[in-house]
Amino acid sequence: MDLRLDRNAFAQASREMAGYSQDLSALRKEIVSSFAQLRQDWDSEAGRAFFEKRLEHDLLKPFDDYVLVFGHMSRNLTTASQQYEEVFSAADAVADAQY
Repeated sequence: MDLRLDRNAFAQASREMAGYSQDLSALRKEIVSSFAQLRQDWDSEAGRAFFEKRLEHDLLKPFDDYVLVFGHMSRNLTTASQQYEEVFSAADAVADAQY
């Protein structure tokens, strides 16, 4: 079984994960903004309970969690790529020496 490392794949995956994190952050902001008028109009005990419990914990918390996960994955891929850079450089040197 061959083990192949592709530095471009590391970089691409890292960028994609960072993009997903940014997209989710932007979507979260849009959701909060879209609920702003409803929050003002629904000024009651039930409305406050909904916004405190349901909006923050049930709807927005998963966005926050995934923003963190995708950001962490992006950083991990970047770190892994940096740690393999020595391997990539040695492989390039061997490939250049053969041709």
